Amino acid sequence: MQVMSKDDVFLIVNVKLVDMGVYSCTAKNIAGMIAANATLTVTEPPGFESIMSNKQVKVGEEVVLECLNYGSPKPKIKWTKNGIPLASSNRHYFTAEDQILVIMETKADDSGTYKCEIANPLGIKVQEVEVLILPCKYNFYSFFNNKNFKKY
Repeated sequence: MQVMSKDDVFLIVNVKLVDMGVYSCTAKNIAGMIAANATLTVTEPPGFESIMSNKQVKVGEEVVLECLNYGSPKPKIKWTKNGIPLASSNRHYFTAEDQILVIMETKADDSGTYKCEIANPLGIKVQEVEVLILPCKYNFYSFFNNKNFKKY
């Protein structure tokens, strides 16, 4: 914080989020003392800490999508898959205040376009990522139906 104090004026130059808070001014002379408080609220449009990257995993593996963000007030987060809002389920859950989407035990139909939308009163930002679930190399059913193994 850079403060310039001149002519009984308190001026903060290049305001940052860390400057947010309550400031007090006190005046005192032989007649007494008076104090006044002022609250400084700093706002910031939403933004992403990092860019999400496309994911490819095999069926049954886990996918983790991170929508790490900043903004003030804190952005609200919405996740969609192929344009349809996502909700928590037995295989899909959100952590870190909805910034991280975890898909457990992936299935082929988990493939698609995932979007993370962040919004606060100063704006909206969207990130999009493609998730591709690859089939397993071996199918256990066909493996065990192979006639070439011996009984013991």
